[in-house]
Amino acid sequence: MGRKYHIFKYLLFLFLFISISLAGIKVTQAAVMLEDWQRYDNDASLSSRYEAYDVTYQTRISDAEPQNNILYIMTTGQAVWVWLDERPIYTYGNINSTAFMGRGKRWHLVVLPSFSGTAKLRIQYIGNDYMLPDGIEQVTLDQATKQTRRLFSYDTIEALSIPVAILLIFILSNYYFNQAAWKRLNLRVMVLTLVLALWSFSITHVKQLWFDLPVIWWHFSWTMFYLQILLIGLVVNEVIAGRKKEKLQRCMKIYTVLVLAGIWLQLALLPGLLYKPAVYLSLFAVVLVPAFAGLIQQVRQGNVYARYTLLPVTAMVFLGLFDTIAHACKLLPKDIFFLPLSSYVFIAFAALMLREQMLREHRLEEQMASLEYEIAVAMEKAEVDPLTNCRNRRAFDRFLNHIFRKNSRQKFALIMLDVDHFKSINDTYGHACGDKVLLHLSRLIREKLDKSQRLFRWGGEEFVIYYELEGRNDDPVKFADMLRKAIAAAVSVKEQQVTVSFGIALWHGLADTKEDLFRRMDEALYLAKRNGRNRVEFEQDDV
Repeated sequence: MGRKYHIFKYLLFLFLFISISLAGIKVTQAAVMLEDWQRYDNDASLSSRYEAYDVTYQTRISDAEPQNNILYIMTTGQAVWVWLDERPIYTYGNINSTAFMGRGKRWHLVVLPSFSGTAKLRIQYIGNDYMLPDGIEQVTLDQATKQTRRLFSYDTIEALSIPVAILLIFILSNYYFNQAAWKRLNLRVMVLTLVLALWSFSITHVKQLWFDLPVIWWHFSWTMFYLQILLIGLVVNEVIAGRKKEKLQRCMKIYTVLVLAGIWLQLALLPGLLYKPAVYLSLFAVVLVPAFAGLIQQVRQGNVYARYTLLPVTAMVFLGLFDTIAHACKLLPKDIFFLPLSSYVFIAFAALMLREQMLREHRLEEQMASLEYEIAVAMEKAEVDPLTNCRNRRAFDRFLNHIFRKNSRQKFALIMLDVDHFKSINDTYGHACGDKVLLHLSRLIREKLDKSQRLFRWGGEEFVIYYELEGRNDDPVKFADMLRKAIAAAVSVKEQQVTVSFGIALWHGLADTKEDLFRRMDEALYLAKRNGRNRVEFEQDDV
């Protein structure tokens, strides 16, 4: 329910944006368009390899509103002349030539000279009938400031979509460089978004202020237009699988061949072929039909990538169809396109992908936490003696290494203790009784230790005590002797007293090593055994 709600919000936003934009465009155009133009088909014959037209539109204007002195004209592949009372005031292109695609798409701002009374304003168009058989495309007459404002208002949708596309590319690039699993999908979406942004810029009016290259921009805009369809197929191809994927790949190859063939036919035999709505809609169907079929199938199968890709691709396709139908039925000015708005819907794609990434990272964090816990439990078990519940020798080594890394100058002593005649206890009373002795002994020792001291089972009947010397008034010898007496008084087997021997070694700082420390500890313990057991001996070496 939550996912569907978010998708609905994005669609509602898109609908409102389009509605507001349409309303603004309709009001603007109704206020400035000249309604009383008269058309005349000229009889002059033109020498051209293509079918051509030569038409004139004229109206009468008055000096009652002399401020309306700027004429705005949009041409597409046309030469144009402007007369005021049969006096030529503006010309663009060679009016005696109709070479195919020789002029591109261009806007013109014509300053009308002063006149008195009324005057006849006449515009002559010469072009190829494959482009604009109706001749006139856009003509307005208004004040200079209003014409300039209107000129740039045509670019509103495209101008807003370009920074959105750039932002989207920036967001997706983060996925591309940080998430290996989504590299190909994100890369293709980034390229598609970039092509959409380039196409949006190519159809703007503002580009003419810096790059007045109408023919180049015309070819470039249509190249980007057809390239978008191929890129949609590549994006969809990345998220679908199975037979649908193979079919889409074949259709993309067919689409590429058909577009290349159309380019050749357009240049050689059929000018304007690729610009006819019936042609490019048919070409779109070659890719889009199998693409949608594949996406819908994958969505039904629970493919999360397909579900997120379906929304922007659908928006892009339907906005493109809307532009085609609106222009074919003359519902919108020819300079207004809503396809760039699909970049906004790609933001929804990025948001959904970000959500999926956050969920994925959360799942990975949970898995890592669970794994770390399991490792910690395993390490805990690996470092704990199962009989006495003391830390084992492995834990002792890790603890001592930590002490050395933390502060090699820290003063401490190691106290090793060994149960006297423990083998005879096992031989006489059994190993179960011996285990009870070790368990009782370890519990007794732990009761005598504070937080700075640690007890480790070294192995067999041997234990080691880490004895920190910082901030203590007593010494390890007195502490060990206290333990010796307590054990002798409290631990027994069948009324037989159990005794323990102790060997103590000090850590002497940076000049000392663990090997020397352990050697002195062992030697001290051996000395206690040799001197009669049940006693405490201190190291003999001076370091």
